[in-house]
Parts: sequence; C-alpha cells; structure tokens
Amino acid sequence: MRRIYKVFCILALTWMAYISVSVMNTHLATAHMDPVKDVGQMNKRWEWDNQSNTVTVQISSQDFYTEEELLPWVKRPTFDFDYPGKNGAGYEVPYPNREEKRLIKQGYDTYRFNEYVCSRIPLHRTIADGRPDECKARRWKKPMPQTSIIITFYNEAWCTLMRTVFSILETTPRILLKEIILVDDASTMEHLKGKLDDILPSLKIVKLVRLKEKKGIVPARMAGVKEVTAEVITFLDAHCECTKGWLEPLLERIAEDPTVVVNPVVEDMPPDTFGFSFRQTKDVPIYTLRWDLTSFWGRQRLRTAQTPNDKPIPTPLMVGGMFSMKTSYFHSLGTFDEGMEDYGAENVEMSFRIWLCNGSMEIHPCSHVGHMHRHGFAYQMNKWNRNSVRVAEVWMDDYKNTFYYAVPNARQLDVGNYSDRRKLRARLHCKTFDWYLDNVHPELYGYPNSGKLYGEWANEAANATLCLDTAGVTDQPLILWECHGINEKQKFSISLRNEFRNDIHCLQPRDSDVILRQCVTGAQEQQWSFDKKHGKPRILDNGVELTGETGSIRHASGKCLEAVSNTVQLLPCTDSKSQLWRLRDMSSERVPVAGA
Repeated sequence: MRRIYKVFCILALTWMAYISVSVMNTHLATAHMDPVKDVGQMNKRWEWDNQSNTVTVQISSQDFYTEEELLPWVKRPTFDFDYPGKNGAGYEVPYPNREEKRLIKQGYDTYRFNEYVCSRIPLHRTIADGRPDECKARRWKKPMPQTSIIITFYNEAWCTLMRTVFSILETTPRILLKEIILVDDASTMEHLKGKLDDILPSLKIVKLVRLKEKKGIVPARMAGVKEVTAEVITFLDAHCECTKGWLEPLLERIAEDPTVVVNPVVEDMPPDTFGFSFRQTKDVPIYTLRWDLTSFWGRQRLRTAQTPNDKPIPTPLMVGGMFSMKTSYFHSLGTFDEGMEDYGAENVEMSFRIWLCNGSMEIHPCSHVGHMHRHGFAYQMNKWNRNSVRVAEVWMDDYKNTFYYAVPNARQLDVGNYSDRRKLRARLHCKTFDWYLDNVHPELYGYPNSGKLYGEWANEAANATLCLDTAGVTDQPLILWECHGINEKQKFSISLRNEFRNDIHCLQPRDSDVILRQCVTGAQEQQWSFDKKHGKPRILDNGVELTGETGSIRHASGKCLEAVSNTVQLLPCTDSKSQLWRLRDMSSERVPVAGA
C-alpha cells in the first residue's frame, strides 16, 4: 500500500511540474516578456482551469499605481472666492483706467504678451480637468521611471515662470518627479536674480543653473542635461501650465518602448487673456512641416471613429519645447546639434533624427499642457534659416534642394561645420529622407521626385497673362492674377498621387469655388488630372515665350477648372478657352544644385 501511495505522489508531483512549465512557457511565448517593459507582469497570478485547460490571469492591484501613490509634490492652495483665471478661464481687465492701460502696454512692450493680466492671475490657479473620459478612468501601469524636467528661460516674466514651476509641483506625482532644473540663459532682469534665489530653498527639488553669457536654447538645454540624474528627460517651456495627469501617460509609454519620444497635447493659452481650453482627441492636431522647415499644426492621419480616445497619435514633428525621452536614448541618439545658434529648427533636426534612426514620436491624448505663444520672438536674433541649413545638409539628402528653392538666401549663410552630424547619421545607420516622406510625412510633397507637372498655370482665355494664384491664403477661393513668376503663390504641381498642389496644400472644391486645404493622402475631393492638348509655343506682347502644354484641369467629380472673371470655378467641362490652361514648366528651376 505504501508503495502504491509513493508512486501516486511521484506521478502527481511530475504532473504538477509539467503544468507549471507549460503555463510559464505559454506566458513567455504569448507575452514576449521584456525585462525592461514587463517588470510589472511579475505581480500577476496565473491559475489553471482544469475544465477548459486554459490559463487565467488575475491582475493584482500591485500592477497599477494607486491614487495615493500618485499624489503630487505639493498640494495646491485652495481659495474660497472667485479670482481671475479660475479653472482656466481667460481674463480681461474690465474698463481699464489710464494707469492700467499704461501697465498693459508696458507688459506688451517688455514681454510681447499681456503681463499685467498674467500677474493678476494667481500663481496657483486651478485648471478644470478636461481630459477624455477614457483618460480619467485609466489606471497607470507599474513600474514607471522617474523624470528630470528641464526649463530654460531668458528674461521671462515672473508670473509665467513661477506658474510653470508651481503647476508642475501641484500636478506631478512625487514618486515620478526627481527634480526640476531651471537654466537661466544670462537673464538681465532683476526679478530673476535675488528674488528667484530667495524662493528656491522652499521649492526643495528645484535646481538653478545660471549661464554667464547668453548662449541660446540648445546650449542652455545642454547645460541642464548635464545636471540630469533621472532615467527620463522632460523638456518644458518657461510659459506653460501643466494639468492633472499630464506626466503619467508620457512615462508609461516610455516604460513600454524606450525608443518612443512622447509629446503632450499642447493647449494654446492666448497671450492676451491666458485662457485654457481642452481639445478633444479627434481635434488634436499634429505638428507638420513646410519646405522652408517652418512648422504648423495639421490634421491627424489614419484616425477613424473607432480609434480609442486614449490611443497615442503618431506625429511627424515634435513640438520643440515640450517632450519626454529616455535619458540614455537621448544621449545615444546624439543629444542636440550643438552647432545650432540661438533659436529655431532644433525641433526639426531632432524629429528627423528620431524617425530616421529607428525611433518614433507620438502625442499622447491623455497628457495636456498649456502653452502661451507670445506675440513675436523674445530673442533678438532668430537663427532659424541658419540652423535649417544644417538640418537640410545633414538629413534631407537630395531634398535639400527643395529647401533651398523655398529659401534661396539660405545658400549664402555661414552655418559652421556639420561633418560630425553626418558621421553621427552614418554611425546610427539611419534611413533615407525618401523613407520619411513615404512612411511618416507623405503630406509633405517632395520636388523633384514626386511630381508629374510643375509650374505656373496660365489661362488661355486671358491670352495666357493671368495665372492661378493662391492670394497667400487657405480656405479661400483661388483667384487669377497677372503671371509674375516671383513666388510660390502661382506655382502649382500635379503630383504622382494626382493631387493639384501648392506646396503642402491641395486644391479641392467647395460648392463651385476651388480652395486650398491641407493635403490628405488619398482624399477623393483632392484628386485631379490634366487632360493635355497639343499646344504650340506662344510669344506674348512682352516677348516672353510660353512653351508648355495646354489642356483642361479635370476634377474627380468630372467637372473642370474654369476661369470666371478674376476667379476660378469648378463647372461642367466644355471646349471653352476659359477651361484651357497653359503650363509654364518650371521643373528645371525647382531643383537648383546645392553648394558643397
């Protein structure tokens, strides 16, 4: 009997060991556990269902942070009365008297925003929680890395700088925030000297780095980077306001993927009133690019009604002053281009580098940070074009010619030596700029490789003296204007994707009018064709020879572009000369050879 019992026990133990190994192998095969990403998975409890022969997972509360664990560094003071700017409301001075008008003007003259209104709004004001419901309901996975926050400033107003700092301390979990590093780029204003030094001891985790002479944004940030001790670097501008739950989404994504760079949703705070409003996820814009390497807000790609409101949004370009990135990845990717001067294009350079060198960038719809964009630049010298040349020469391959076409005077700029950045690109085995256009930013149309026809489009009914013209605006009807060949307002192309483009904007109908809107890949309303007719060269009264083809410009609806007085309309196709357009081909002009 004992022998039978011993055999039974051995068989039972063998079976239990087999089940344990099978369960663990099943988990590892399906979860692809990564020691960096999935440490939190170790707190899951696995159970075997004998009836269905399946593994069930019991999620422990230890996998997620509790509300108590995510309490901020400082509790925001409460006020039992209304005050200017409460809950993010904008504020305007009602019926300002003579002295208030003087102070308002003084603020604009000094800071390029309404510093008087800004100073009337408490440094500890509340911002209503306008996040999507899915974000409010989310629980944040353990573990997350800590971050160091770097804020650079130069002659910043007290109200904007300190409200930025207090909004961080009053919304950021103590467990996730290691330090705030303020970098003073040699400010000259008195309130940024002794007054700032006096308040810092009470702020505990706030460090101050002072530069002896003004260096510009990249050297100032790098001075802050040298002080970083956390696993993640977060950069913010000195005129921001952080809101509840802004940091957790950024750090969770980096814990999941250390090569992703995450931006918050940047909410605009008008420089006149400092109002704060939340965008819904479907309305969150992405940062996009023009060929002169300036940037603007554009529409999301690939979003549907079924896309979750808390799903990160890929973006081709980062917002320059506000993003989070794993510290080790920041260094391995080459930090900033320290050959850049003063201000401008550093975000473009880093965006290209991240995408081309096997990283990615996102905007997280659960993270919202307000940003005040002042009227004009606070910096005395804008080095945007100089810095942009460095970007084009290092990262844009043959497409740098398009940049030079958009900014002709950039050829003459002294941009310093950038051979080290080209060596960095080779060392990182980065992709081509063609890949970026195809996979990341297809709306950024690239000359010369992506176009079938490019030039000025003159109407035959007007003796080819009037050309299609944007009048320099979007969302407004196109006009006809005297052909001049001077700037981009009259230069259009038909792309290989059958878009009729003016740089980053595409023609599309609005009723019978034709307007310019941001190009959306594959949009049916932006599909056109050019039906060629064999025209002959024409000599105009001024001796100019037009040698291009003539033909009709046909929309996907079957209607044609027609000149009507000094405007254009989309009308049923006819043989009328007002529907014939002569192309002055400018292909050779669009691809100048860049200097060495």
